[in-house]
Order: sequence, then structure tokens, then C-alpha cells
Amino acid sequence: MQRLGADTAGWAGEKRPRVLMIHFGQIVNNYLAIKSGSTADQLLRWAGGQNAIDSVGGMMRLTPELIARAAPDIIIATDVGFDRFGSAEKFATLPGVSLTPAGRDKRIYRIDEQKIMYYGPRTPAAVRELHAMIHP
Repeated sequence: MQRLGADTAGWAGEKRPRVLMIHFGQIVNNYLAIKSGSTADQLLRWAGGQNAIDSVGGMMRLTPELIARAAPDIIIATDVGFDRFGSAEKFATLPGVSLTPAGRDKRIYRIDEQKIMYYGPRTPAAVRELHAMIHP
């Protein structure tokens, strides 16, 4: 974590793109946005991103209108939902996603849910993985 702190200090001058982090429920078409103040939001901030959702605490159910209005530069989806589509190109066809900068630019990435939902010994590696997605 100390080395991560030094890395994040070096990333401080980078532009902070708007990132929509989507977590998928076990029910098909149950999309949840990760809000500010959550563990995943903290990892996102350490990685140099800005949460596209301004609400605080936990998660919120997404609609196509909310996705379009959030206008994320990047979408990071958890593994369960991303794998249902199989590629960024197919994910970009979701209602609302194609209307975002992330959908148009195919800046849609997959991450293992366990890496971002909880703190643990792999937290520094997860932050570095997020940073690579946000600042390739």
C-alpha cells in the first residue's frame, strides 16, 4: 500500500476521466452502478478516475437514460455481466451505452468483481489494473 501511495501521487496530475462502474446482479438485465463512497469508488479514485455517478453510498439501479446522462468516458463492468456479452463491441449495444463516449469509443473493460468490491491483499494490484484501463 505504501508503494501504491507513491504511485497514486505520481498519477495526481493526470486528467480524471469519468468512469461508470457497473455491477451486475444475478438476474439478467439487473444493472447496478457503483456510487461514490463505496470501496470500488475509492479504488477508482486511487487509480485516477472520477466516478460518473454523483450519488453517495452503495449501488443504484441503472436505466438506459441514467447511463446516457452519466456520459462516462470509460465503462468498467464486473465479470458476470460483461461475460454475458463477451466483448466490448457487444456490450456497447446495450440501451444507453451506445449514447456515451465510452460506448462510441469502445472503452469498455472487464474486471473481476472480487477485486473491486472488497479491500484485501490484492487491492494494490487491483488499483494498478484499474489505472491501466483508465490511463492506457
